[in-house]
Amino acid sequence: MKLPNLYLRFSSSEMRTFYVYRLLRIDPSIHESAKHAQELVDRMEVGVTSSPYYRAYRYAKLETPLMAGEWWLPSKVHLLGIRRIYFKRVVNQQYGYWLVLQVLPSSGGKQLFSHIISSIHKEYLVVVNGRIPYRLLAEMQLSRAKRLLDKEPLTNMRILESIQELLDEAFTLDPGAFTGDRVYFWEQLGLYWSEFHQLGRMEHCFRQQAKLQRGSGDAFLNMGFHYSAVGEFKRAEQAYLEGLRTNPNDEYIYHNLTQLYLNIGSRKNAFKAINEAILHNPELASIFKLKGDLHTYWDELDAALQ
Repeated sequence: MKLPNLYLRFSSSEMRTFYVYRLLRIDPSIHESAKHAQELVDRMEVGVTSSPYYRAYRYAKLETPLMAGEWWLPSKVHLLGIRRIYFKRVVNQQYGYWLVLQVLPSSGGKQLFSHIISSIHKEYLVVVNGRIPYRLLAEMQLSRAKRLLDKEPLTNMRILESIQELLDEAFTLDPGAFTGDRVYFWEQLGLYWSEFHQLGRMEHCFRQQAKLQRGSGDAFLNMGFHYSAVGEFKRAEQAYLEGLRTNPNDEYIYHNLTQLYLNIGSRKNAFKAINEAILHNPELASIFKLKGDLHTYWDELDAALQ
């Protein structure tokens, strides 16, 4: 599938050059390489066909040895997924510091395309000749995330960070791509972050899951449980209460919230939670049993027998 050209408009030549440095992985700290790379970028300023990367696609069929730090060479940029890249002053009668990018129809090209449109500020991006296939690109990121998640057990934080980046990019591109079991990719990653005691990242994952499961308290149930497990009782309480606002009939959240209040000795809140649970789930014997257990815990045996 051929992807459309990307036209990126920047407010200054310096900003455009800075972006090209990042795109081509030019390291300014390597003096000789940076000097050579800057000469190539300077040639792009002369005109479209003067760009040393204008016909970079010709190298894609050649076997070229790769040396560290040389991604920016015209003979190597195809390894980044770049087919052609050049500067323009005017696009569709709009003046600006334009960067025009074509990617190869390869896996690397699609990944680069996806990364650019999900990460660059939208005011810089204009698509002139075609529609961006957001769903396709999001699904591609999710496929990569799944391959990494399937490599259990995951004990490397860098891999988890890669999965996080892929899921976030997919969500930015098209939240609707998280169909079926894909929504649970967030849950899987959240559980891993909990094991690494990365609670902020854990919460982010569960909240993303919650956005995709409107009306379900499952993500908040998990969030509250894992906060409670590490003694973050206030955050656990907030997660459970937020889950009940999402689904007032979630018996499992009521159970965990009541147990939380029991653990911290808050009798008033424990009975308030269990009474609300009975109000919303009057047919569940397990909730009545839990209320009896609460009375027993506080030596209210007569009430427990009722």
